[in-house]
Amino acid sequence: KQVTAYTKYAEENDIELDEDSLKMIDDQMTSFETEATSEGFASVDKYLESVYGKGCNSKIIRKEMERVSLASKVIQDVQDSFEYSDEELAKYYNEHKDDYDNYSYAYYLVNAEKEPTASAEDGSSVEEESAEEETAVTDETMDVAKKHADAIAAAATGTGNLTAAVQAEMGDTTLEAVTQSAVQGSNLPADYADWMKDASRVAGDKTVVESEGTGYYVVVYGSRDANDYHMASVRHILIQAQADENGEYTEEALAAAKATLEGIYQEWQNGDKTEDSFAALAQQYSQDNGSASTGGLYDSVYKGEMVPEFDAWCFDASRKPGDTGIVKGESSGYSGYHLIYYVGQGDLYSKYLAKTALVEENLKKWQDEQTDGFDVKEKFSLKFVQA
Repeated sequence: KQVTAYTKYAEENDIELDEDSLKMIDDQMTSFETEATSEGFASVDKYLESVYGKGCNSKIIRKEMERVSLASKVIQDVQDSFEYSDEELAKYYNEHKDDYDNYSYAYYLVNAEKEPTASAEDGSSVEEESAEEETAVTDETMDVAKKHADAIAAAATGTGNLTAAVQAEMGDTTLEAVTQSAVQGSNLPADYADWMKDASRVAGDKTVVESEGTGYYVVVYGSRDANDYHMASVRHILIQAQADENGEYTEEALAAAKATLEGIYQEWQNGDKTEDSFAALAQQYSQDNGSASTGGLYDSVYKGEMVPEFDAWCFDASRKPGDTGIVKGESSGYSGYHLIYYVGQGDLYSKYLAKTALVEENLKKWQDEQTDGFDVKEKFSLKFVQA
């Protein structure tokens, strides 16, 4: 339905596929031919019929690929056409700041003890599955949890000493409060989101909030940040360490990855030491599949987007265009080293958030307008879209 509506819009507005898009479709059709041959089909049409269903052939598939690609181009063109003034973006952000601002705080959940349920006590449960399923919190255990939570809150003087207050009250030195930083308002837990978003909140404020059927949260407010900072534009080259047979990264493997990256860095320094030459090396060497083809470019990096070491380097207050450096980075998917080239500051992150939301809202409105009046009808066991 959307593809039909958008291709109609393309026809009415003289939007066509460019040579790169047509080449990608040509390449895909060629790959179909290769797959058909390798799998022993008599023709590419027989192969496509086996993949997409009876009646599908190369002519139909190519036409649909062109339609889908054109529809995607229309969407991108429409998105790119939306423009907003700084005043409009600031106004939108301010209207939604409770959800967009970042909050830092500490919390601890005092869990209420569970006691045997009535069925477990009187033996009336015929099919008993487990002891855990036969227990539940009670009004009495919730009251006990509330008393502990109130005592912890009274003893806490800030986010930094909440753990000490918890350990003192609960008599267990293994217990720790959770410290949260830069949590976007829209992601705050519902139990205490409204309390956190109160405009009068100041550092050190604390509250005790019930978590129904579980216990009581002790929450200590830290700070609120309006995302009033510039994003970073950087290029990078990633060299990953090779994991061993157990999926672990040895010191030797990490050293080898760093040595490889240092060699690439030296190659860049021996040249003209420009952004363009860095981009060329990123295309040649970087193992980050998401950015290598664009010269390692990340154009709008915001705080917390990258691994901590990468993030800290990008947002160092002394950072200036042309700076380079090597940092270690690791996540659940890799461990290795990044060579980073700082291109410069980007837009304010608050403006970026507002523009992203406005584009999404206006694009949705545009999409609804375009598809209005198009109906899906079934003919000959196939579905067609008609205006």
